[in-house]
Amino acid sequence: MNLIYIAGDDRSGSTMLDMMLAGHSKISSVGEVHHLRAYAKKDHQYYKSVHELLCLCGQDIKDCEFWSNVESALGRKLEELELKPFFLRSNFKGKVFQGILKKIIWHSLQVFPKLYNIETVHNLLRGNILAKDSFDLYNAVSCVTGNEYVLDSSKSPLRMRALAYHKPESMKVILLSRDFKGVINSKHKRGIPMLKAAYHWKWCIRQMELFSLILADNQICRVRYEDLCNNTESEMRKITDFLGLSFEQSILTRNAENVHHLGGSPSKYAGKEAPIKIDESYKNKFTENQVNKLFKIVENEAKMWGYDVV
Repeated sequence: MNLIYIAGDDRSGSTMLDMMLAGHSKISSVGEVHHLRAYAKKDHQYYKSVHELLCLCGQDIKDCEFWSNVESALGRKLEELELKPFFLRSNFKGKVFQGILKKIIWHSLQVFPKLYNIETVHNLLRGNILAKDSFDLYNAVSCVTGNEYVLDSSKSPLRMRALAYHKPESMKVILLSRDFKGVINSKHKRGIPMLKAAYHWKWCIRQMELFSLILADNQICRVRYEDLCNNTESEMRKITDFLGLSFEQSILTRNAENVHHLGGSPSKYAGKEAPIKIDESYKNKFTENQVNKLFKIVENEAKMWGYDVV
């Protein structure tokens, strides 16, 4: 089994890329599979989704033949799997001390991501359990589908790091970025303050770059959302070459047929009807002063990926 992992910030086009790759005959996509427990337990606190917690096929996880077969191959209940860092779970709700501890851990790892590279910290936060359970799940998916490649678009760099540390030889990572202005605007429309969105973009890029050092250069592929939209075929050919797969025309559009995808943007429900088109609605949404202020926050990471104030 070979794992394809998409890492990046929210609102960066990961769902679009996932649904495109899902059309390849040798790839099985499970979407943002770190939300699997929420889907299995119908826990909207664990995953505050804007859509129903149903498999993309339209069925509840427990009624979906695909996920039922995966559970059988796994030999464990899906909700028993630890696929998300424990400090991000909803069972801390109403527990003051645990809630404070969660915030301290989360902010510490954002500002000082190298902490997660310390094996004692990694294991204390159960990163080793997360990785083992995840690979058990991927192997079960591969067994059920017969496909060697399993695609996980959970995005989290922390999750990527845990997986890479556990089985580096079994994964390839696509680092996906989008212009910080587009990401910040998209998040701001959803109620997230601009400065908070800017810092999260910065921290996410920093974590992606740091944790990708665990892997060899030929296991990392960098993709920009803008290039994917403007030069779709050449970018998808680059990705399939990176994966060692043949190029197929089917991956030039979004795919939903026979895909059992979790999480992601609601745009996944549009299927092939949603064009691969760049969203530049953020233009003219910021004042010059706002852009300059945001750029000062993300400058180093933005320049690293070729983004500027314009």
